[in-house]
Amino acid sequence: MKALPSFPAARVPFATVVTDLTRCHRTWFHKQVDRCFVATQLVAAQAMKYGLISSQISCRGLPIRPAFNLPSKPKREIRQQLGMDSAASTVMLIGGGEGMGKLEEIAKALAQMSGFALQLLKIGISLFEISLNELGSVP
Repeated sequence: MKALPSFPAARVPFATVVTDLTRCHRTWFHKQVDRCFVATQLVAAQAMKYGLISSQISCRGLPIRPAFNLPSKPKREIRQQLGMDSAASTVMLIGGGEGMGKLEEIAKALAQMSGFALQLLKIGISLFEISLNELGSVP
């Protein structure tokens, strides 16, 4: 755009939204940012340590979808939608991007330790894909 003096480029505001609650990498805090939205006062202090001034920082908490604030459906209805047994105990296992081990082996060990059948909801998350595994029971 600078090559075309007859076509002035509009200035686009530059904002950053930092959702980390505690320690953040310094690259989140660019000194030319118009506004840096942070979740906590601790992160706001880090932003100032890394060169931002108070007029650039807005501490607003975590941005969340408004639906998360609505009352949830009754547990019975949610279990029915997911095809779950409404009377069974349920364990949710989540494996993160760093790798947490073999979810199936962990589920079997939990079932053996508890002494009763568990309903298992397995969620596997990797750096490259997110997959919701089948709902299953562990004897």
